[in-house]
Amino acid sequence: MGFAIGAWAIPLAMWWLPRRITLDIHRAGGPPRDAWPINAWWFVRLADGPLSVAFHFLVLDHFDHRNPVDQSLDILCAILAIAVIRRVTAAQPAGPLPYFNMT
Repeated sequence: MGFAIGAWAIPLAMWWLPRRITLDIHRAGGPPRDAWPINAWWFVRLADGPLSVAFHFLVLDHFDHRNPVDQSLDILCAILAIAVIRRVTAAQPAGPLPYFNMT
């Protein structure tokens, strides 16, 4: 679990490792399933920065974090993150894994 949290803080790897870990957890839940929510969430998360900066410089000509584009991308990213959490959680087995069963 420490690596899953620490992956967000590793320079350069933070753009790839959290998605990779999420996909691995999703695939560990059983047969391969559609991973489009994970990919969509990750794309929006990564595109948020460059799209925000481009909007600020090309449209607004100043830097202000309280604009509809930033807020819309943040809301979309949050909705997709909720969808990812629900999908990954639903893909996990309902009970404890056999190697954790101590009886």
